[in-house]
This record gives sequence, C-alpha cells and structure tokens, in this order.
Amino acid sequence: MTSSATLCRELARQIAEHGLVTDPAWLVAVEAVPRELFLPDAMFHPDGTRWEPVRREQLGDKAWLRAVYADTSWATQLDGIDAQEAPGPVSERPTSSSTLPSLVARMPELAEVQDGDVVLEIGTGTGYSTAVLCHRLGAENGYSVEYDEKVAAAAARHLRDAGCSPRLVVGDGLLGHQDGAYYDAAIATCAVRTIPPLWLWQVRDGGSIATTVSGWMLGSGLIRLVLDE
Repeated sequence: MTSSATLCRELARQIAEHGLVTDPAWLVAVEAVPRELFLPDAMFHPDGTRWEPVRREQLGDKAWLRAVYADTSWATQLDGIDAQEAPGPVSERPTSSSTLPSLVARMPELAEVQDGDVVLEIGTGTGYSTAVLCHRLGAENGYSVEYDEKVAAAAARHLRDAGCSPRLVVGDGLLGHQDGAYYDAAIATCAVRTIPPLWLWQVRDGGSIATTVSGWMLGSGLIRLVLDE
C-alpha cells in the first residue's frame, strides 16, 4: 500500500501544478501533515439533495486513502449528526467538515501569513487546517476556536496524534479570542455574512482577515481585509 508520506507529496504536487498555492512553505506544510489522521472512518458524500455516509470498511483501505488524499472537502457532521452515527442518507446541512487541502493552504497565503506570525483560526473542525498552520508557524503561534464541544474534543485528539499542541479554545468563533490578541491574521474556515466586529479589534494594525463571505442564492466570495489604524 502507498505510504502516507508518498500520498502527502502527491497531494502537494497536484496543488502546486494547478497553481492554487504558490508559496513553497505552505506546500511543505501540506506534505508534512498526514490528512488521514484528521478524518474519521466515516464521512458524508453528497448524493443529490441528501448526504450518503461512506465508511472505510465498505471502501477498503486503498480506496479510502485515495479519497482522503483527494483535493476535496469531506463533510464529517450534519446538524450535529456524525457520519459514523448515520444509519443512511441524511438531508441536513454540514456543520463540520475537512476543507479541501488546496483551500486550507490558500487561506493563509491569501492572508499573507509569514513565519513567526500569530494566527487566530475560526473553526477548528477536524484539526487538519490547524496542523498545517502549526507546522509552519509553531504550535505556540496558533490559536483555534471551535464552537462544537464534541468536534473540538475530536480535533484535540487528532492534533495530539499528529504531534501538534496549538492553543485550542471551545467557544463562539464570532467572538474571536481576546486572550491571544493582537493577532497578525485571523482566518475563518467557516463562512460569515458580515465581519464580526470583535475580529477587527483583535487583529493588529496592518494585520489581515481572510474569510468566506456568503450572500443570497448560495453566492459566496473569498475575501481578504487589511486593517489600518
């Protein structure tokens, strides 16, 4: 079976070839973090208007790893229902997922995060994006906020398994995390309709906020804001 290291390298190579991420340091981080450590043994796959649970035992290890290391997002929870617990297709909205790796690396690049920066991540999710950040910046420079206690506990386990120890916070990400301010950047893995005012107060002058802003008719846009005095 192909090793995790080989699959990580192949994933980073595909992201680079498609021009989705240009900063070599983020590609190195993708190479270094085994995504399989951050995904449970069941995930949701979209099937029309519903979501079908897909289990590792059904696919087999080879096909499972191919799915894990594809540059795609995998929903892991729908309105509080974990994929492992779903008896069949579910018609709900995703409340936790593992974002596609190219976007995980593109967000800090968009925010112009540099070595040594202190970053606030809104939405820990599975912990994969947190691990990518910490690989480059160091665990002491990464803060991550997750609203769902069960999701946060699973992410903490994943990060420990990966040898990462960032500062994890369980709480409302829209409030940010004042104790770590002032941040060089805030990165949201979830979409917002407006920029929460507290994010603006917790990022330093000259720092940036990168997030997806959602609007009407499922429209959305990826934006970067730079704060001035």
